Amino acid sequence: MTTLLTAVLFLLLTTLVIRQTKKPKKKIIIHLLLLLITPWFLLLLIAKPTLKEIPALSPKFVQIGENISVFSSGEFLFFHGDVRPIYSIKDYGVILLSFLPSLVVGINQTIKKRSLINNIALGWLFLGWIIAVTFSNVAGLPGSLWFLPALSILATIGANELIRIRSYKKTTIYIKQLIVINFFWIIYESIRLYHVIIVHQPFNQ
Repeated sequence: MTTLLTAVLFLLLTTLVIRQTKKPKKKIIIHLLLLLITPWFLLLLIAKPTLKEIPALSPKFVQIGENISVFSSGEFLFFHGDVRPIYSIKDYGVILLSFLPSLVVGINQTIKKRSLINNIALGWLFLGWIIAVTFSNVAGLPGSLWFLPALSILATIGANELIRIRSYKKTTIYIKQLIVINFFWIIYESIRLYHVIIVHQPFNQ
């Protein structure tokens, strides 16, 4: 029940942030679709792992160093995530690798176009990462939830911008093709993600 409530809370908070942006309706739809294919969110909904911190096993400064290493790692974000069975979807990180272009564009957009909402998104990401690094007794999914919702907001902003760029007449054919390929990549990864969840049932092992 706690994990379901946490998932709903993050859904409401991230949607509320996006609702304050310009032309929010399309962005909210994109955001909901992305969340439905986001491993960390699906883990909360389906696996329902415990989010309680386990007792510290290492000295604080040692654990902080490990947290920095893990929470800034592409392996954790895109490939393996939290390797503990109940927190893991086989061969997936906490977010899909195909979200990377949207994340890069989203971060770039929020830095270029400074506004209150953009500052909130970036501030959430930065402060959430600092909290995760400082206070997590284990570098895993529960701690990363401090900053992962902010990444979902930035991915939404980036995906919306890529759609806008794709529809812009002056965009070169090569850029348009790359954007289309990226969206097909997202579709492929999401289908494979659900195949792993439904067929291999990693949470029941």
